[in-house]
Amino acid sequence: MLASLCGVWLCPESYAPPLAGRDPGLPAGPPHEEIAHPVDLYIPPTRQGRYDHSVPVEITYLGRNCFRLKGRGGTVITDPCPPDSGFALGKQSADIVTVSRRDEPGYSYTAAISGEPMVLDAPGEYDIGGVLITGIATRRPDGARNVVFVCEIDGIRIGHLGLPMTIAFEELKDIDVLLLPVGGANSLQPNAAADIMTRIDPRVAIPMNYKAGGETLDLEPLEKFLKETGLKSEPQAKITVSRSQLPSDLTVMLLEPRIVS
Repeated sequence: MLASLCGVWLCPESYAPPLAGRDPGLPAGPPHEEIAHPVDLYIPPTRQGRYDHSVPVEITYLGRNCFRLKGRGGTVITDPCPPDSGFALGKQSADIVTVSRRDEPGYSYTAAISGEPMVLDAPGEYDIGGVLITGIATRRPDGARNVVFVCEIDGIRIGHLGLPMTIAFEELKDIDVLLLPVGGANSLQPNAAADIMTRIDPRVAIPMNYKAGGETLDLEPLEKFLKETGLKSEPQAKITVSRSQLPSDLTVMLLEPRIVS
């Protein structure tokens, strides 16, 4: 299937479907084996039939890997970043906070989120209020664990890759919105991000974790990823997506992070 990137066409490679019933926890074997062989991911049955497909989910980019995903079923905040990151999260509250790397202070500042959210930082299946979440563990070359989270809110399946390195994600199936790091350094290089994006083949892809504003990490600018895809587009403050209005082909959308002024 051809994929449209706001007027730019890419042709994703085919991939095998996931093997159902596999344990979503860490695969056996040393880290280098996990990099060489894709992790088998268990994807639970979708609950799309339970939702009104016209209900929108609002997606706001707060900086680094941090997004606010807000729907009728609940609000999720991903990988909250600290005040010294160069981004301004502001006053945020959520029902759920996901943390991909609990050993990385720059991506796990849960103190920024008010209220009493459920904090998820481990693989597993979670059904919290109106949100279904699957956490999938992967290993980095240094042996550290990264958790990919797939959040289903109001019938929209949103995949947040966290901070992976060179791991294949072909088993991530039926993702509507993909949030993927593109700035290199501590995660995917721009060219690897573009390749993984086309392999997963979501309806919408949103870049994250790149150099912007006063970012204190040594990340690549967004322009390098855009050069890999040939995309030219203006960022938006936020987007809303619903199942009835999802694009038919892969579309990359840019969101403005909240930069400290």
